[in-house]
Amino acid sequence: MCRRVWKTSWLGGLALLIAAIAQGAEPKLTFDDIKSVDGGATLQADCQAGTPPPGTTFLYVLKDHFKLLHDPSSVGRIPKTTTFRHSFYIEDRSVTPPAWFLCDTQITPLGVFASRYEDANFTISRDGVEDKGRIRIPIVNIQAGDPIEITKPAAPLNVDLSGDRGLEISPHNLSGIPVVIDQAVIVTPTHSKYWDFGDPKKPPRPGQTANVLLPAPKTIDPGQTIRIELPFHPRLGALWGTLTSLKPDGVHDTVGIEVTYKSDVGGVAGPRRVDVDVHFVPSIPSLAFALLAGSLLGTIAVQTLPRAWRGLHAAREIALRGLVLSVATWFLAFFLVRQGSKFVVFNLELDPLQFISVLFIGFVMSGGKAVLRYIKLAKDASSAAEPEGVS
Repeated sequence: MCRRVWKTSWLGGLALLIAAIAQGAEPKLTFDDIKSVDGGATLQADCQAGTPPPGTTFLYVLKDHFKLLHDPSSVGRIPKTTTFRHSFYIEDRSVTPPAWFLCDTQITPLGVFASRYEDANFTISRDGVEDKGRIRIPIVNIQAGDPIEITKPAAPLNVDLSGDRGLEISPHNLSGIPVVIDQAVIVTPTHSKYWDFGDPKKPPRPGQTANVLLPAPKTIDPGQTIRIELPFHPRLGALWGTLTSLKPDGVHDTVGIEVTYKSDVGGVAGPRRVDVDVHFVPSIPSLAFALLAGSLLGTIAVQTLPRAWRGLHAAREIALRGLVLSVATWFLAFFLVRQGSKFVVFNLELDPLQFISVLFIGFVMSGGKAVLRYIKLAKDASSAAEPEGVS
Protein backbone atom coordinates (compact mmCIF):
# COMPACT_ATOMS: atom_id res chain seq x y z
CA MET A 1 0.00 0.00 0.00
CA CYS A 2 2.89 2.35 0.81
CA ARG A 3 4.39 1.65 -2.60
CA ARG A 4 1.05 2.46 -4.22
CA VAL A 5 0.78 5.84 -2.35
CA TRP A 6 4.40 6.70 -3.18
CA LYS A 7 3.80 5.85 -6.83
CA THR A 8 0.65 8.00 -6.95
CA SER A 9 2.47 10.98 -5.39
CA TRP A 10 5.38 10.59 -7.78
CA LEU A 11 3.06 10.53 -10.76
CA GLY A 12 1.19 13.64 -9.49
CA GLY A 13 4.45 15.57 -9.05
CA LEU A 14 5.61 14.54 -12.49
CA ALA A 15 2.34 15.77 -13.99
CA LEU A 16 2.75 19.16 -12.33
CA LEU A 17 6.34 19.38 -13.55
CA ILE A 18 5.29 18.55 -17.09
CA ALA A 19 2.50 21.18 -16.92
CA ALA A 20 4.95 23.80 -15.65
CA ILE A 21 7.41 23.00 -18.43
CA ALA A 22 4.63 23.17 -20.97
CA GLN A 23 3.46 26.51 -19.60
CA GLY A 24 6.95 27.99 -19.61
CA ALA A 25 8.86 30.10 -17.13
CA GLU A 26 7.65 33.39 -15.73
CA PRO A 27 8.70 36.42 -17.78
CA LYS A 28 11.40 38.80 -16.69
CA LEU A 29 10.58 42.51 -16.76
CA THR A 30 13.43 44.96 -16.33
CA PHE A 31 13.49 48.75 -16.54
CA ASP A 32 16.33 51.14 -17.20
CA ASP A 33 16.78 53.76 -14.49
CA ILE A 34 14.99 57.02 -15.32
CA LYS A 35 17.42 59.93 -15.36
CA SER A 36 16.76 63.64 -15.86
CA VAL A 37 18.32 66.96 -14.92
CA ASP A 38 16.44 67.33 -11.63
CA GLY A 39 16.29 63.66 -10.61
CA GLY A 40 15.03 60.31 -11.74
CA ALA A 41 13.74 56.98 -10.46
CA THR A 42 14.62 53.31 -10.07
CA LEU A 43 12.18 50.53 -11.00
CA GLN A 44 12.26 46.92 -9.78
CA ALA A 45 9.70 44.38 -11.02
CA ASP A 46 8.75 40.90 -9.81
CA CYS A 47 6.47 38.87 -12.10
CA GLN A 48 4.12 35.97 -11.46
CA ALA A 49 1.00 34.55 -13.03
CA GLY A 50 -1.95 36.92 -12.87
CA THR A 51 -4.65 38.50 -15.02
CA PRO A 52 -5.69 42.15 -15.13
CA PRO A 53 -8.94 43.14 -13.40
CA PRO A 54 -11.87 43.75 -15.75
CA GLY A 55 -13.12 47.29 -16.38
CA THR A 56 -9.72 48.94 -15.78
CA THR A 57 -8.26 51.61 -18.05
CA PHE A 58 -4.63 50.83 -18.84
CA LEU A 59 -1.62 52.52 -20.33
CA TYR A 60 -0.11 49.93 -22.65
CA VAL A 61 2.53 49.22 -25.28
CA LEU A 62 2.13 46.48 -27.89
CA LYS A 63 5.32 44.91 -29.22
CA ASP A 64 6.08 41.90 -31.46
CA HIS A 65 5.65 39.20 -28.82
CA PHE A 66 4.44 40.89 -25.64
CA LYS A 67 1.92 43.47 -24.60
CA LEU A 68 2.82 45.53 -21.50
CA LEU A 69 0.01 47.23 -19.54
CA HIS A 70 0.19 49.63 -16.60
CA ASP A 71 -2.71 50.09 -14.17
CA PRO A 72 -2.68 53.75 -12.90
CA SER A 73 -5.35 52.94 -10.29
CA SER A 74 -2.99 50.46 -8.63
CA VAL A 75 -0.39 53.06 -7.64
CA GLY A 76 0.01 53.22 -3.88
CA ARG A 77 2.66 54.34 -1.45
CA ILE A 78 4.56 51.83 0.62
CA PRO A 79 4.14 53.07 4.22
CA LYS A 80 7.00 55.07 5.77
CA THR A 81 8.91 55.20 2.48
CA THR A 82 9.05 57.35 -0.63
CA THR A 83 8.56 54.26 -2.81
CA PHE A 84 5.33 53.53 -4.67
CA ARG A 85 4.01 50.18 -5.81
CA HIS A 86 2.73 49.87 -9.40
CA SER A 87 0.99 46.96 -11.12
CA PHE A 88 2.14 46.02 -14.61
CA TYR A 89 0.57 43.20 -16.63
CA ILE A 90 2.25 41.25 -19.44
CA GLU A 91 0.39 39.40 -22.13
CA ASP A 92 2.61 36.80 -23.82
CA ARG A 93 1.27 36.70 -27.37
CA SER A 94 3.95 34.28 -28.57
CA VAL A 95 2.08 31.28 -27.14
CA THR A 96 -1.40 29.91 -27.72
CA PRO A 97 -3.50 30.70 -25.84
CA PRO A 98 -1.83 33.96 -24.68
CA ALA A 99 -0.48 33.81 -21.12
CA TRP A 100 -0.99 36.63 -18.58
CA PHE A 101 1.37 37.70 -15.80
CA LEU A 102 1.26 40.30 -13.03
CA CYS A 103 4.47 42.23 -12.34
CA ASP A 104 4.52 43.99 -8.97
CA THR A 105 6.88 46.92 -9.49
CA GLN A 106 8.42 49.25 -6.92
CA ILE A 107 9.31 52.73 -8.19
CA THR A 108 11.51 54.96 -6.03
CA PRO A 109 11.91 58.63 -7.07
CA LEU A 110 15.42 60.08 -6.77
CA GLY A 111 15.61 63.83 -6.14
CA VAL A 112 13.15 66.60 -5.33
CA PHE A 113 10.87 67.18 -8.31
CA ALA A 114 7.14 67.48 -8.82
CA SER A 115 5.18 64.33 -9.68
CA ARG A 116 4.98 63.82 -13.42
CA TYR A 117 4.83 61.33 -16.27
CA GLU A 118 8.11 59.91 -17.57
CA ASP A 119 9.12 57.54 -20.38
CA ALA A 120 10.56 54.27 -19.04
CA ASN A 121 12.62 51.90 -21.24
CA PHE A 122 11.84 48.25 -20.56
CA THR A 123 12.87 44.75 -21.62
CA ILE A 124 10.60 41.70 -21.48
CA SER A 125 12.08 38.22 -21.93
CA ARG A 126 10.58 34.73 -21.61
CA ASP A 127 11.73 31.36 -22.93
CA GLY A 128 14.25 32.91 -25.28
CA VAL A 129 11.80 35.49 -26.66
CA GLU A 130 12.57 39.15 -25.99
CA ASP A 131 10.98 42.53 -26.65
CA LYS A 132 12.27 46.02 -25.91
CA GLY A 133 10.16 49.17 -25.75
CA ARG A 134 9.19 52.33 -23.95
CA ILE A 135 6.10 53.12 -21.89
CA ARG A 136 4.95 56.39 -20.35
CA ILE A 137 4.13 56.03 -16.65
CA PRO A 138 3.41 58.35 -13.70
CA ILE A 139 6.22 58.96 -11.20
CA VAL A 140 4.69 60.08 -7.90
CA ASN A 141 7.10 61.99 -5.67
CA ILE A 142 6.09 63.13 -2.18
CA GLN A 143 9.49 64.78 -1.57
CA ALA A 144 8.45 67.83 -3.62
CA GLY A 145 5.83 68.95 -1.09
CA ASP A 146 2.26 70.00 -1.87
CA PRO A 147 1.30 69.53 -5.51
CA ILE A 148 -1.10 72.49 -5.44
CA GLU A 149 -0.65 76.14 -4.59
CA ILE A 150 -3.32 78.62 -3.50
CA THR A 151 -1.95 82.15 -3.46
CA LYS A 152 -3.50 84.69 -1.14
CA PRO A 153 -4.85 87.61 -3.18
CA ALA A 154 -2.75 90.76 -2.84
CA ALA A 155 -5.87 92.89 -2.26
CA PRO A 156 -9.05 92.02 -0.37
CA LEU A 157 -11.66 90.21 -2.44
CA ASN A 158 -14.74 92.31 -3.15
CA VAL A 159 -17.88 90.45 -2.09
CA ASP A 160 -21.20 91.94 -3.19
CA LEU A 161 -23.72 91.89 -0.36
CA SER A 162 -26.61 91.75 -2.80
CA GLY A 163 -25.28 89.09 -5.18
CA ASP A 164 -25.37 85.32 -5.19
CA ARG A 165 -21.65 84.87 -5.82
CA GLY A 166 -19.59 83.68 -2.89
CA LEU A 167 -15.87 83.71 -2.28
CA GLU A 168 -13.58 82.35 -4.97
CA ILE A 169 -10.17 80.69 -4.73
CA SER A 170 -7.77 79.80 -7.55
CA PRO A 171 -5.72 76.64 -6.85
CA HIS A 172 -2.83 75.93 -9.21
CA ASN A 173 -1.48 72.44 -9.96
CA LEU A 174 2.30 72.47 -9.63
CA SER A 175 2.78 68.82 -10.59
CA GLY A 176 2.64 66.94 -13.86
CA ILE A 177 -0.21 64.69 -12.70
CA PRO A 178 -3.89 65.69 -12.34
CA VAL A 179 -4.98 66.65 -8.82
CA VAL A 180 -8.53 66.33 -7.48
CA ILE A 181 -10.02 68.81 -4.98
CA ASP A 182 -12.46 67.13 -2.60
CA GLN A 183 -16.05 68.34 -2.27
CA ALA A 184 -15.75 69.13 1.44
CA VAL A 185 -14.22 72.53 2.20
CA ILE A 186 -13.54 73.88 5.71
CA VAL A 187 -14.04 77.61 6.20
CA THR A 188 -13.15 79.60 9.32
CA PRO A 189 -14.31 83.25 9.21
CA THR A 190 -13.16 85.74 11.81
CA HIS A 191 -16.75 87.06 12.01
CA SER A 192 -19.04 84.11 11.42
CA LYS A 193 -22.14 86.29 11.99
CA TYR A 194 -21.48 87.92 8.61
CA TRP A 195 -21.93 84.67 6.67
CA ASP A 196 -24.74 82.32 5.73
CA PHE A 197 -23.65 78.67 5.69
CA GLY A 198 -27.05 77.23 4.88
CA ASP A 199 -28.59 77.39 8.36
CA PRO A 200 -29.35 81.07 9.14
CA LYS A 201 -30.74 80.18 12.57
CA LYS A 202 -27.51 78.57 13.73
CA PRO A 203 -24.47 80.49 12.55
CA PRO A 204 -21.13 79.14 13.76
CA ARG A 205 -19.57 80.74 16.80
CA PRO A 206 -16.62 83.15 16.33
CA GLY A 207 -13.54 81.15 15.33
CA GLN A 208 -15.58 77.99 14.79
CA THR A 209 -15.11 76.10 11.55
CA ALA A 210 -17.94 75.37 9.15
CA ASN A 211 -18.12 72.77 6.39
CA VAL A 212 -19.41 73.61 2.93
CA LEU A 213 -19.77 71.23 0.01
CA LEU A 214 -18.85 71.91 -3.59
CA PRO A 215 -21.32 70.60 -6.19
CA ALA A 216 -18.71 68.04 -7.28
CA PRO A 217 -14.98 67.29 -6.91
CA LYS A 218 -12.77 69.55 -9.04
CA THR A 219 -9.97 68.13 -11.19
CA ILE A 220 -6.96 70.34 -11.92
CA ASP A 221 -4.86 69.26 -14.88
CA PRO A 222 -1.05 69.63 -14.78
CA GLY A 223 0.03 73.27 -14.78
CA GLN A 224 -3.59 74.47 -14.76
CA THR A 225 -5.21 77.08 -12.52
CA ILE A 226 -8.97 76.88 -11.96
CA ARG A 227 -11.46 79.10 -10.15
CA ILE A 228 -13.60 77.53 -7.45
CA GLU A 229 -16.61 79.40 -6.09
CA LEU A 230 -17.45 78.43 -2.53
CA PRO A 231 -21.18 77.94 -1.88
CA PHE A 232 -21.63 80.31 1.04
CA HIS A 233 -22.64 83.96 0.96
CA PRO A 234 -22.65 87.04 3.22
CA ARG A 235 -25.67 87.92 5.29
CA LEU A 236 -27.35 91.31 5.19
CA GLY A 237 -25.85 91.89 8.65
CA ALA A 238 -22.43 92.04 7.02
CA LEU A 239 -23.34 95.64 6.20
CA TRP A 240 -22.31 96.50 9.76
CA GLY A 241 -18.91 95.04 9.04
CA THR A 242 -18.30 97.82 6.52
CA LEU A 243 -18.13 100.29 9.42
CA THR A 244 -14.75 98.89 10.44
CA SER A 245 -12.97 100.49 7.48
CA LEU A 246 -13.87 103.32 5.11
CA LYS A 247 -10.97 102.77 2.68
CA PRO A 248 -11.53 101.20 -0.75
CA ASP A 249 -9.11 98.40 0.15
CA GLY A 250 -10.21 98.04 3.76
CA VAL A 251 -10.48 94.57 5.28
CA HIS A 252 -13.91 93.80 6.74
CA ASP A 253 -13.32 90.12 7.49
CA THR A 254 -10.75 87.36 7.01
CA VAL A 255 -11.85 83.85 6.04
CA GLY A 256 -9.63 80.79 6.38
CA ILE A 257 -10.30 78.29 3.58
CA GLU A 258 -8.95 74.74 3.72
CA VAL A 259 -9.34 72.27 0.86
CA THR A 260 -8.31 68.63 0.69
CA TYR A 261 -6.54 67.49 -2.45
CA LYS A 262 -5.66 64.07 -3.75
CA SER A 263 -3.33 63.09 -6.55
CA ASP A 264 -5.25 61.50 -9.40
CA VAL A 265 -2.55 58.79 -9.42
CA GLY A 266 -1.22 57.31 -6.22
CA GLY A 267 -3.91 58.64 -3.92
CA VAL A 268 -1.53 60.98 -2.09
CA ALA A 269 -3.82 63.35 -0.16
CA GLY A 270 -3.32 66.36 2.05
CA PRO A 271 -4.82 69.69 3.17
CA ARG A 272 -4.06 73.13 1.78
CA ARG A 273 -5.14 76.35 3.55
CA VAL A 274 -5.26 79.99 2.55
CA ASP A 275 -6.51 83.04 4.49
CA VAL A 276 -8.52 85.40 2.29
CA ASP A 277 -9.21 89.03 3.21
CA VAL A 278 -12.71 90.21 2.35
CA HIS A 279 -14.04 93.65 1.43
CA PHE A 280 -17.85 93.86 1.51
CA VAL A 281 -19.54 95.95 -1.18
CA PRO A 282 -23.10 97.08 -0.35
CA SER A 283 -25.86 96.94 -2.95
CA ILE A 284 -26.71 99.93 -5.14
CA PRO A 285 -30.13 100.44 -3.42
CA SER A 286 -28.47 100.56 0.00
CA LEU A 287 -25.90 103.09 -1.26
CA ALA A 288 -28.69 105.24 -2.74
CA PHE A 289 -30.49 105.11 0.60
CA ALA A 290 -27.30 106.11 2.42
CA LEU A 291 -26.79 109.11 0.11
CA LEU A 292 -30.39 110.25 0.50
CA ALA A 293 -30.32 109.77 4.28
CA GLY A 294 -27.03 111.64 4.62
CA SER A 295 -28.28 114.51 2.48
CA LEU A 296 -31.49 114.77 4.49
CA LEU A 297 -29.55 114.65 7.76
CA GLY A 298 -27.21 117.41 6.59
CA THR A 299 -30.13 119.59 5.47
CA ILE A 300 -31.88 119.23 8.81
CA ALA A 301 -28.67 119.81 10.77
CA VAL A 302 -27.77 123.03 8.96
CA GLN A 303 -31.22 124.44 9.67
CA THR A 304 -30.53 124.21 13.40
CA LEU A 305 -27.63 126.67 13.23
CA PRO A 306 -28.21 130.21 14.54
CA ARG A 307 -30.07 132.46 12.05
CA ALA A 308 -30.13 129.64 9.46
CA TRP A 309 -33.89 129.10 9.24
CA ARG A 310 -35.40 131.11 6.37
CA GLY A 311 -38.68 129.38 5.92
CA LEU A 312 -39.97 126.12 4.48
CA HIS A 313 -39.55 127.14 0.83
CA ALA A 314 -35.88 128.05 1.35
CA ALA A 315 -35.33 124.79 3.24
CA ARG A 316 -36.72 122.80 0.31
CA GLU A 317 -34.38 124.59 -2.09
CA ILE A 318 -31.43 123.92 0.20
CA ALA A 319 -32.41 120.26 0.43
CA LEU A 320 -32.71 119.89 -3.34
CA ARG A 321 -29.42 121.70 -3.97
CA GLY A 322 -27.69 119.55 -1.34
CA LEU A 323 -29.02 116.34 -2.88
CA VAL A 324 -27.79 117.35 -6.35
CA LEU A 325 -24.36 118.23 -4.96
CA SER A 326 -24.25 114.94 -3.07
CA VAL A 327 -25.02 112.90 -6.20
CA ALA A 328 -22.46 114.85 -8.26
CA THR A 329 -19.82 114.43 -5.56
CA TRP A 330 -20.49 110.70 -5.33
CA PHE A 331 -19.98 110.25 -9.06
CA LEU A 332 -16.77 112.28 -8.87
CA ALA A 333 -15.52 110.16 -5.97
CA PHE A 334 -16.44 106.94 -7.80
CA PHE A 335 -14.56 108.07 -10.91
CA LEU A 336 -11.45 109.08 -8.95
CA VAL A 337 -11.28 105.84 -7.00
CA ARG A 338 -11.81 103.73 -10.13
CA GLN A 339 -8.87 105.57 -11.72
CA GLY A 340 -6.64 104.65 -8.79
CA SER A 341 -6.80 108.02 -7.01
CA LYS A 342 -7.94 108.68 -3.46
CA PHE A 343 -11.00 110.62 -2.33
CA VAL A 344 -10.24 112.40 0.95
CA VAL A 345 -12.64 114.53 2.99
CA PHE A 346 -11.52 116.07 6.30
CA ASN A 347 -8.38 113.89 6.20
CA LEU A 348 -10.56 110.78 5.84
CA GLU A 349 -10.02 108.49 2.85
CA LEU A 350 -13.50 107.48 1.76
CA ASP A 351 -14.73 104.61 -0.38
CA PRO A 352 -17.72 105.65 -2.53
CA LEU A 353 -18.95 102.06 -2.43
CA GLN A 354 -19.28 101.89 1.37
CA PHE A 355 -22.46 102.70 3.26
CA ILE A 356 -20.99 104.97 5.94
CA SER A 357 -18.78 106.79 3.42
CA VAL A 358 -21.74 107.57 1.16
CA LEU A 359 -23.76 108.68 4.18
CA PHE A 360 -20.94 111.06 5.14
CA ILE A 361 -20.70 112.43 1.57
CA GLY A 362 -24.42 113.20 1.57
CA PHE A 363 -24.20 114.84 4.99
CA VAL A 364 -21.21 117.06 4.17
CA MET A 365 -22.48 118.21 0.78
CA SER A 366 -25.94 119.08 2.11
CA GLY A 367 -24.86 121.45 4.85
CA GLY A 368 -23.00 119.17 7.18
CA LYS A 369 -19.77 120.96 6.36
CA ALA A 370 -21.17 124.22 7.86
CA VAL A 371 -22.34 122.27 10.90
CA LEU A 372 -18.91 120.71 11.46
CA ARG A 373 -17.27 124.12 10.99
CA TYR A 374 -19.63 125.69 13.55
CA ILE A 375 -18.90 122.90 16.03
CA LYS A 376 -15.17 123.43 15.57
CA LEU A 377 -15.50 127.23 16.04
CA ALA A 378 -17.62 126.74 19.13
CA LYS A 379 -15.08 124.31 20.54
CA ASP A 380 -12.20 126.71 19.82
CA ALA A 381 -14.09 129.58 21.44
CA SER A 382 -14.81 127.47 24.49
CA SER A 383 -11.14 126.55 24.80
CA ALA A 384 -10.06 130.19 24.50
CA ALA A 385 -12.51 131.26 27.22
CA GLU A 386 -11.09 128.86 29.78
CA PRO A 387 -8.71 130.62 32.29
CA GLU A 388 -5.09 129.62 32.07
CA GLY A 389 -3.57 127.87 35.03
CA VAL A 390 -1.29 129.82 37.40
CA SER A 391 2.28 128.57 37.26
